[in-house]
Amino acid sequence: MDCQTIAPRILQNNSEQERVEIERLRSSLGIRVVDELQDFIESAFSLEFPYLSKADDQYESTLREYVGNYWNESQTRDKTVWAYYDWNNTLVRLPAEDIFFALRTARNRHLITEEEQSSFHDSRIGIAGLSVGSHILNAVVLSGGPRHIRVADFDHISITNINRLFCSVTDLGENKTTLAARRIWGLNPFQELELFDCGLDMDNIEQFMGTGDSRLDVFIEEMDNIRMKGLARLKARELKIPVVMATDNGDNAIIDVERFDLEPDRPIFHGTVNESMFLDMGETLTLPDKVRLANAIVGPDVTPRMQLSLVAVGSELPAWPQLGNAAVLSGVAVSYVVRRIILGEDMPSGRYRVCLDSSLDPSYHSEAAKEYRTQQKEEFISGFNLIFAEDM
Repeated sequence: MDCQTIAPRILQNNSEQERVEIERLRSSLGIRVVDELQDFIESAFSLEFPYLSKADDQYESTLREYVGNYWNESQTRDKTVWAYYDWNNTLVRLPAEDIFFALRTARNRHLITEEEQSSFHDSRIGIAGLSVGSHILNAVVLSGGPRHIRVADFDHISITNINRLFCSVTDLGENKTTLAARRIWGLNPFQELELFDCGLDMDNIEQFMGTGDSRLDVFIEEMDNIRMKGLARLKARELKIPVVMATDNGDNAIIDVERFDLEPDRPIFHGTVNESMFLDMGETLTLPDKVRLANAIVGPDVTPRMQLSLVAVGSELPAWPQLGNAAVLSGVAVSYVVRRIILGEDMPSGRYRVCLDSSLDPSYHSEAAKEYRTQQKEEFISGFNLIFAEDM
């Protein structure tokens, strides 16, 4: 997809031709105009004078002086743009990109330093798979970076997605990539998005991963296609791109980190499967093969209810069950991991568990609960081997 076909149009106030277009749009019937100039001027003022509150006697006089010095008519024209969102007929006045970024990340300050924010913003990531991946995309953009993001998913919104995606019934049938892009451009019209609405495949994987200055800093893999999960890792390892993946686990999340940038010989999936099989694998897999591979990749250390669900796929359940709680949690966790990798903080390869049950269930650490989980795990392994008796 050419992202320019759905990206908002950015119209400059300091161009005569674009000012004419702005006025045409503002006066057009059916176009909603959002102009909160005073709000972002006051927000910019509060960054310059954080010690003044509206209750202070000097607030109004200092604000008037600030506006006179920095936001007179010609300065306002140079410091603002208009973004036109044609998919919902909305025209919005905004600060220019540098001011917009400063204001949008103002509440991050000190929690993320300015230097860290700049480095994060200058990075480039790719997200393949926009179920859990859509929550990862939201989280990384909300935290202020990266500016360059590639997203890929061929699938469309169906009614069974509504339990875990930020969408509505009016989005049914919409391509997930398009929907995600519109949401992100709603947060940041300056965001540089490259959209692969046919999904990630072997024909476009080199373009998606990039080379030289366009190479991804981190690849986030959230695809359902088992074959592509493996082949994408082989390509990422070849290019020395770290891979991060989140897997739902009931209300919890499992985060896998593979630092191919630091360990170029590291086996994919932490060595849990024979990677050569992905090179010989056909385009399609039988359901039992998919379940066996998924079990080998994820392992048996999932919640008892997930264990029951996995062996029921194909009989009682059409697909791996997912909760909205876990999808959102995965988005937050992966965003955190990605930022650590990009900022050069310690983030080794391995499997990490984000477990709400462990933190919030008072009985989780009781001896009875531990014994129950151990028993359920043994029964799961035994039952799985009976149903899917084949050595991986």
